[in-house]
Amino acid sequence: MAMGYLKRFQVVICEIGGNLKPAVIVSPDELNEILPHVLVAPVTNTRYVFPCRIDVYFAGKKGQIALDLMQPVLKEYVRQKAGALPQSGARRVADVLHAYFAWD
Repeated sequence: MAMGYLKRFQVVICEIGGNLKPAVIVSPDELNEILPHVLVAPVTNTRYVFPCRIDVYFAGKKGQIALDLMQPVLKEYVRQKAGALPQSGARRVADVLHAYFAWD
């Protein structure tokens, strides 16, 4: 299913491991435009106290953005757009990713 332009910090429903799951697109818009896949972080119901997990409340449910489970997903497996993170959530994801990949 063609989804049109997919943007960073959009919440999408995509097929991961044969199941439909919510996920947040974390790859840069410049790459999303030209590559056949997007990099997503699944939104899980299982909650852990990890620095790479971000608590969210989306679609009436509590969950976590699991940045430790980021993976590429072909755009054809993105089934629908489900919304976007608020600016505060997007900033938190960006900050955690920056710390996650920091070079000391």
